[in-house]
Amino acid sequence: MKKSKVPSILNKFSVAYLVQILVAFTISGFLFMGVSYFQKNKTFLKEINSYAESFANVIAYPLWSYDFDAVGRYTQVFAENKDVYAVSVFDDAGKTVISWVSPYSKEAIPAELSKKIIKPVFFNNKKIGAVEILYSKERLKSFVNSYILLMLCLIVVLTIIMLIGSRYLIKNYILVPFEILSDAIEEVEKGKYEYDAIGRDVKFREFGKLLNEIEKMVNAIKSREDELSEVNEELSILLKSMPDGFVLMDSGGNILQVNESFVEMFKYSEEKLKNMNVMDLSDETFSKNLFKNYLEEALKNGLTSFRWIAKSKDGRSFWIFVRLSVVVLKGEKYFIALVHDIDEEVKLQEKLKESEEKFRAFAENTKAAVFLYSEYFEYVNPATCQILGYSEEEMLKMHFWEVVHPEEQMLVKERGLKRLEGDEVPQSYEFRIVRKDGKVRWIEFVADHIEIKNRKLALGTAIDITPRKVYQEGLKQEKEKLAATLRSIAEGVVVLDEKGRVSIVNKAAEKLFNQKEKDLVGLNCNEVLSFYFEDELGTREIKKVSLSFKEIIEGYQNDKLFLYKDNGDELFVAVSGSPVRINQKILGGIVVISDITEHEIYKREIVKQKKLESLATLAAGIAHDFNNLLQVLQGNIELALIKASDDLKPILERAQISLKKATGLAQRLLTFAKGGAPIKKKIENVGEFLKNMANLFLAGSSIKTIFEIAPDLYPIEADPTQLEQVFNNIFTNARDVLKNKGTITIKAENFFYDKKKYASLPLKEKYLKYIHITIEDNGPGIPHEILERIFEPYFTTKKYGTGLGLAVAYSVISKHEGYITAENNPSGGAIFHIYLPVKEGLEEKPKPKIVKIEEKDVPHSVLKKGGKETIEDFDFSSLNILFMDDEEDVRDVAEDFAYALNCNIVCVANGEDAVKEYKDALNRGERFDIVFVDLTVVGGMGGEETLKELKKIDPDVKVVVSSGYAHSAAMSQFKKLGFVNVLPKPYLLEDFKRVIFESLSD
Repeated sequence: MKKSKVPSILNKFSVAYLVQILVAFTISGFLFMGVSYFQKNKTFLKEINSYAESFANVIAYPLWSYDFDAVGRYTQVFAENKDVYAVSVFDDAGKTVISWVSPYSKEAIPAELSKKIIKPVFFNNKKIGAVEILYSKERLKSFVNSYILLMLCLIVVLTIIMLIGSRYLIKNYILVPFEILSDAIEEVEKGKYEYDAIGRDVKFREFGKLLNEIEKMVNAIKSREDELSEVNEELSILLKSMPDGFVLMDSGGNILQVNESFVEMFKYSEEKLKNMNVMDLSDETFSKNLFKNYLEEALKNGLTSFRWIAKSKDGRSFWIFVRLSVVVLKGEKYFIALVHDIDEEVKLQEKLKESEEKFRAFAENTKAAVFLYSEYFEYVNPATCQILGYSEEEMLKMHFWEVVHPEEQMLVKERGLKRLEGDEVPQSYEFRIVRKDGKVRWIEFVADHIEIKNRKLALGTAIDITPRKVYQEGLKQEKEKLAATLRSIAEGVVVLDEKGRVSIVNKAAEKLFNQKEKDLVGLNCNEVLSFYFEDELGTREIKKVSLSFKEIIEGYQNDKLFLYKDNGDELFVAVSGSPVRINQKILGGIVVISDITEHEIYKREIVKQKKLESLATLAAGIAHDFNNLLQVLQGNIELALIKASDDLKPILERAQISLKKATGLAQRLLTFAKGGAPIKKKIENVGEFLKNMANLFLAGSSIKTIFEIAPDLYPIEADPTQLEQVFNNIFTNARDVLKNKGTITIKAENFFYDKKKYASLPLKEKYLKYIHITIEDNGPGIPHEILERIFEPYFTTKKYGTGLGLAVAYSVISKHEGYITAENNPSGGAIFHIYLPVKEGLEEKPKPKIVKIEEKDVPHSVLKKGGKETIEDFDFSSLNILFMDDEEDVRDVAEDFAYALNCNIVCVANGEDAVKEYKDALNRGERFDIVFVDLTVVGGMGGEETLKELKKIDPDVKVVVSSGYAHSAAMSQFKKLGFVNVLPKPYLLEDFKRVIFESLSD
């Protein structure tokens, strides 16, 4: 502490003067106390008014949003002020929301020591409630008491000075304490509240008490500072937790305090912002004068709100919403602003508005129809009205499908309703509409599903394409003409230059020659256009021909040429050449090469068929009579064997063997006859059938057989007897070629026919499934020059061959609607391919059919014998048989067969007699158990017509058809016609007996 240099006042004043000074000092002190009290009371009132107004502004929003918890928390924070005795918050109805009384006061405060402040609460310029605050004047009272105490202390000191009057007293006991007091005040002014009077050089206890009081006052100030620090800390936490920006400004807009949200929003540091004016944060496009107007409005009304374009440190301009209010602190007006970032919301609104404006501008000015619809039209642009001819008012009352052409209305309606539900339907398609004036127009329609305010709608556009449709129709006709032209050259095209060299080769020609265009361009035409042909003048020798440029420009046509594929197969082609002329000048040539392999295969098949038809004509002429003769011979020999003596039986048996061979030859001839359709039966296990055929016809040889049979082969419908001839001929030829040694591989698999994939196979498209059978041997193969002729009738390379074996095989497979062909294996040997069709549904096993049999339907013999199931137990003796055949010898054999079976038989020569006999028998009360009819009767009623007449008389009649030849499918489809069984000629007694048993036991 510095020592005072002021001279002693005892040197200048007397004791009387000191008394005057004491009186004057006392009066001045109390006057000063009065003035200070008045000033402090004024300041106190301003402060509490400002605090009350700030509190009203702070709770405005929570009170408006009924967040009473937040109001309570703000009240607790506000009430931490020791000057506040009680706080009450009322809503706009005057109802008390919050009521708080200071816990520090144990009894009611006197009215003279309290001040009540009532402030209204406004939000958005609307009064929403009020706050009532009761302040305590204890602080003023404490000031007065402290000041009086201080004055008394000074008076005491001056009194001591006067009493002692000693220079030493003034110097050492008055000036020194005042210097100590001055030091304490100076420390307080510097914000240092750590004052300690202990250890000071004070001689009198009065000064010690004074210093102790000063120490208490300093400590009280420090305590209040700590309390204010806690309040500031809580306020800081509140500001930090606010999602919106907070800024405190002075009346000039200078920033005093901000929260973290405000710092984050503008990207400046807090220190930087505190050195800025709020105008500095405005975007250049936003008028600063306008912002000043908002500040003035807030000063006038206490609060205001507005939108403002701000600019952050990084240069980003963005929209904010500002709530601005005015508070008074220590007599000064300040601005508090809450800032909310609304940039995304504003930009979204602007984009939506811009999008709506663009849509409307587009829709109102486009030539295309644009419309919104649910079930009804909800918006149509002028183009929609123009295209349809309706007004907008008329359109908005119509269903969207009402304008569609009747033929397409249901389709458009169905798709439109599905689109509204969000289902997948074609987004774009074309259809016709009907205008108001009845004219039909074509439109191209595009639509999609949208949602507007949770409503399901569809946005559609359409353009009138009627002119385009007319043009397209004309263009289509032109395209068809052009396509016809292109098809004539689309096979294989080779273009030659004026010197006969290749200049262009298309893809089809590349494929035909199996060479690339780059390898052919530049070559002479005779080097490229080389083909093969077969000399048909006798030797059938294969020759080669190369086309010259001269032949081409003179015009060349030839459809009997072929090329060889890589595998050695022939590729048949038709070649045409012509010159390219412009103004009579030949600029080159063009060669068109068409692949006619499929056509050639079919043509050769037709040739085979014609040859077979010629044989069929021959067979047809003799088949019927020949089989009738065989029937008579075979029947009589069999009957003779029954009655012959032992020495004649060997002779008859040899005759019977020769007769069987003649029967086999007749069967071969019948294979070629027209109408000699196979008598088909279901072959369930084709693989087992093939194995039986191979074992039967290769028995006794040393040939090894290998079977590769698919386990899931489909069943087929075929004539087993005719198929037996096919495999007999193929296996016999193979055995002869292999000379009873070697290997035969038999394969069978399911085959699915695709005409595009297997174009070279002449199979019938009505069948999708086939059984593909291959029979392959490891012999020398078939000479190439005779490979195409092996299926021709009477063509043979054997010395004693008939030439009918493979011809019969070809005919049988053809009549089964299949296909047979042969080829040579590159590794040696021949391969036969057989394709047999699979009838649709045949692969499914039929369900067992339950048939109710009445007693009248059962033959007398079956009833008599109790329905025996075996032919040995069957009673033929009681049968009545009606037999019709136009050949007397055949009828005689039938009578002998009936006699041998001990049954009754009536034979007639034609259908008319058969019908008459059947009627007479019924009239007599009798009935024929079974009727045999010849299919063909010369000059009389045949079997089919006889059956129809008998059915009229007796629907349950059992008729068996018999013939040696049929011009129709009656023999193979007898059940469809109503026959119960079939008996082909020639037949044995056992066949006759079996057919009777099967027909009557069925």
